[in-house]
Amino acid sequence: MKSILCFGDSNTYGVNPDDNSRFSFYYRWTGRLQSLLGFEKYHVIEEGYCGRTTCFSDDSDEMRSGIKVLNMVLKTHSPLDMIVIMLGTNDFKAQFSMTAKVSAFGVKKIIEKAKKYYLSEGIEPASFLIVSPIGMGDDIENSRFWEYGNESKKEIERLPHFLSIVAKETGSLFFDAATVAKPGKDQLHMTEDSHKNLAFSLFEIIYTKFDLTY
Repeated sequence: MKSILCFGDSNTYGVNPDDNSRFSFYYRWTGRLQSLLGFEKYHVIEEGYCGRTTCFSDDSDEMRSGIKVLNMVLKTHSPLDMIVIMLGTNDFKAQFSMTAKVSAFGVKKIIEKAKKYYLSEGIEPASFLIVSPIGMGDDIENSRFWEYGNESKKEIERLPHFLSIVAKETGSLFFDAATVAKPGKDQLHMTEDSHKNLAFSLFEIIYTKFDLTY
């Protein structure tokens, strides 16, 4: 059985943009991915934490730094065959003043730390799939999320370019979620259809990676 860890933020957790509730498992992209891959040969593990950054500390919740909790997550779920990383959105909160290039470097640091963990533990390393997160809505400046503005929107639109470079440098697979998914009325979280589209796109990549046939 292949174990796939999905390491992300509120769009992996599955926040519903209509009412801020959580989509049920089979409506979240992770749950849909599990259904597409099947339960006999694959185990999709959800690690979506609202507000998670790549490697930046949030004074309101120290557990939001992805790199800080990484070893704990790996120890909990190893061995793993693939780690899907979809992070970056929360790096663009006004309080961090981060650029797309720096955010992408945060993803690179996560991958490097994961590889060091596997080496130290003598565990066969997982492969990595970097997923650039969706963009922000046109009205993000006036949304309920005061932490984001037009500059945040501009930077996240630059992120796919830099993450694709990180993917090449680290030998990771890459996919841009913004090509198939978009935010709902809250300007930040994926619509139900977007969860469906993203799941199918990642399903194709993962199926191909492990040399399985349709």
